Amino acid sequence: MNSAINDPANKVINVINEHNDPKINEMARRIVQSYSKNESTAVKQTLAIAPTINNQEQLYEDILDIFRRFGVEFISNQKVPYIIRVINGEKLKFVSIRMAEAYVLKKFLDCLNPDIYACTSVKSYFITDNEALLLDKINQYHAHFAFGKKKFLRTKDCIVRIEDVHQMRTFMEVCYTTFACNIDTSRKQKCGLININNILCSIPYCIKDNQKYIPLLYFQYLNEEEIQTAVKFENWDLAYLKLCCKVHGINDDLITSDSCMVVSLDDIKTFYSTDLNFEDFWPLNIDYTQFINVKRKDLSGTWIRRPVTVVPAKNNISRALTASATVTSNSIPVMMNTNQNGQQTNKMRQNMLLVFSLCI
Repeated sequence: MNSAINDPANKVINVINEHNDPKINEMARRIVQSYSKNESTAVKQTLAIAPTINNQEQLYEDILDIFRRFGVEFISNQKVPYIIRVINGEKLKFVSIRMAEAYVLKKFLDCLNPDIYACTSVKSYFITDNEALLLDKINQYHAHFAFGKKKFLRTKDCIVRIEDVHQMRTFMEVCYTTFACNIDTSRKQKCGLININNILCSIPYCIKDNQKYIPLLYFQYLNEEEIQTAVKFENWDLAYLKLCCKVHGINDDLITSDSCMVVSLDDIKTFYSTDLNFEDFWPLNIDYTQFINVKRKDLSGTWIRRPVTVVPAKNNISRALTASATVTSNSIPVMMNTNQNGQQTNKMRQNMLLVFSLCI
């Protein structure tokens, strides 16, 4: 929802507040009022040394632009900060790897063998310099250094889509309850094995929209009409099929593939004789210790695919991101002027980030 704020020049500034949080609205109002009082000094000094900010409205826009850049979201009952990048005109939420691990994934990372992450494919991106500054402020003033005292770095720290954090947390929980606790409840909601007519042949399946899907490669003699009912599984839909294959040591080709054609079990039943009996099956004598992190090694970052491209040093908070993770940005310029006015301008901008991080 947009909130309208009047500046001293009687111009209206729209603040994008996705959650319509009254704290954010009030903080935006206070920031604008605070800086409007100092128009004759700080703002004029800024205008004198910063040609990129050519009027007071632009300064306000820079202040309020911070409000469009991050927020918080619950992931498994944990309040996790996220930042926003605009990619091809769409606002997307990203979470710091360090924050995701500390708040959401640590329990599972400490327990699970990283070999199981071969079943997933979580793409990550290096942060920009301004994102590093923003994450530092959140860590220091909002989280009280819950994510450690090391500063976030453009060449080291990564972010991932918030949807991937949700999905990875679910995937890890299925693995944890199955391998460490020997409880099948969560696994049965995602995947399993099927036997046909009690033949000792394990066929993996995964569940999507309450339908069981089986890899088409197990049914090579379907006609063209029947094959047309197949759909393509990728990413998280495919991860649970890969997990079944890995646990039971079957179909290595599927584990290394990026996609798989699948067909629903209901369709398979209509293609074949009604005399066939399809039965859920899961062996009881599986040695799960191979999937447990027995040595308790530090496995931070083992669940992502690290990027190969480092964001250029001069980039600010990104407004656009291409498939190769190249960032284009033009917001909140950092002033490098070393005189007194330049130092004051830098301090003003850092305070903007600080104040906003406190209102999360």
